[in-house]
Amino acid sequence: WNDQLFSSSRIIDFKKFLEFPITNKSLFLQNPVESYSLKRPSNLLHYTSGNSGEPFALFQAEFDSVYYGDFMAYRFLHNKGLSSKKIANNVRMVHIRMDYTNTPSRLFIPVSRFLRNTWSALDDIIKFKGEIIVSYPSILMELCQFVIAENISLRFRYAVTYGEMLNVSLRNFIEKTLACEVFNRYALEEFGTVGIECSNHSGFHLNSESFCLELLDDQGLMQETGKLGRIIITDLNNYVMPFIRYDTGDLGKIIDGVCACGFASPRFDVLGRVGEFINVNGRKFLHFEINGIIGKFSPSILRFQLVRGKDGVLSFFIIPGEFFSDEIQRDLQNKLRKLFGDDELQVLPINTLQRIPRGKSQTIIIER
Repeated sequence: WNDQLFSSSRIIDFKKFLEFPITNKSLFLQNPVESYSLKRPSNLLHYTSGNSGEPFALFQAEFDSVYYGDFMAYRFLHNKGLSSKKIANNVRMVHIRMDYTNTPSRLFIPVSRFLRNTWSALDDIIKFKGEIIVSYPSILMELCQFVIAENISLRFRYAVTYGEMLNVSLRNFIEKTLACEVFNRYALEEFGTVGIECSNHSGFHLNSESFCLELLDDQGLMQETGKLGRIIITDLNNYVMPFIRYDTGDLGKIIDGVCACGFASPRFDVLGRVGEFINVNGRKFLHFEINGIIGKFSPSILRFQLVRGKDGVLSFFIIPGEFFSDEIQRDLQNKLRKLFGDDELQVLPINTLQRIPRGKSQTIIIER
């Protein structure tokens, strides 16, 4: 910004704001994290998981209220009449993600422990009697598979998913198994919760008190409503390490019109990551192109992974749903072979997915 003579005094309207250059993770990785902040509170230093590349150190936003993070993450509970104080202190939540200190209203179970000793983790979950369970879609899928196989009754009022793509089949499977309503949210480790669904489940409502959202085309121009673009976020809370016009690396689209719930905040969808693609026979295939085919087989397929082995062979692994059959497997295999132009591709049903260290399951894996 200094090199290009940008300063905050120039931002007098949104048009001037759009003159600021786009930033991204690569820019911040060029220098030590301390060089981006005059204020350096060690308790706010955070490291991302590095799922999409190199881990990223950053200073997170410092909230005046301890309740504000919950307000952004569980906004749908406010719409149901619950106060921020009650959500933080009284609503019992189970988080399957990483190892935090438990509180009377929050139980944290690391993904590694859940996968290594599901019985032990489930015993703690049952004893805790939580109202809400929060985790990656694929982790909740494995939880549901486990309780079905062991004939265990497990119920929640709500499930909150994030961090991975959630398809209709998997949403319905979680809701049916846990007798709950699923709310999906869009969150990044740089920002926290950027948007979350309302009870209409028709896209993410932007937490517009906290973030500015832009969708840009390949030329860096504002994308039209309803068309695919790069998701650019400006964090209005982080005065410690400002993220201004930050390219998230995700692709999405703005949803036209005001939601039937009456909340006027912009709505958007997230359709995948810019870097989530695979080159086959000289053509680039993006995540959502594959999703387009998988969507036609709902509810027979809960989740998939496309893996290219070190030998170059493509394998399409799937977690079968309730109505999966040999006929569906052959039909899916034929469609995928046609899409990729690969007559050797195999569709292979499996029981569990490959995971990266923090527990997420990636859709496309290229072995090296």
